[in-house]
Amino acid sequence: MKNRLLLFIATSLSLSSLSQAQTNGNQIIDPRIAEVYGGSLDQLLNSDPDRLKILNELLNNRIKVIELDAATAQQKFPALNSQPIFNKYVHDLTVGPYNAATFNPLKYDLKFFEYGDSGYWINGTNKVLFITGFKNYTAN
Repeated sequence: MKNRLLLFIATSLSLSSLSQAQTNGNQIIDPRIAEVYGGSLDQLLNSDPDRLKILNELLNNRIKVIELDAATAQQKFPALNSQPIFNKYVHDLTVGPYNAATFNPLKYDLKFFEYGDSGYWINGTNKVLFITGFKNYTAN
């Protein structure tokens, strides 16, 4: 019983630390970015300081989950689960079924920085992950 309690506490603490935002200098690091870049994050941000700004802009302004009827979404967009996982920095990165509260689009190796818009049907839903391309995006 004591071992189970310790395991539960350790798991809770590690999950809690994942959900809390980290900081890099005076910039807050979105937990979704930290999840995908893992232990390489500090090194990457030191070698490319603009990367954090670009990724935050992507997550907060250019990526949207929109609703369509399921048949249209499935017909018009490639399936998200058929796209490769972006596991360059975290080799054991996994994706589970869609959950709006925990969804991390950065886990997929998608065309985030294309000129035109792109979309991916989120399997088993009536939702599409929509990425606004640079052609149609204007920063505020």
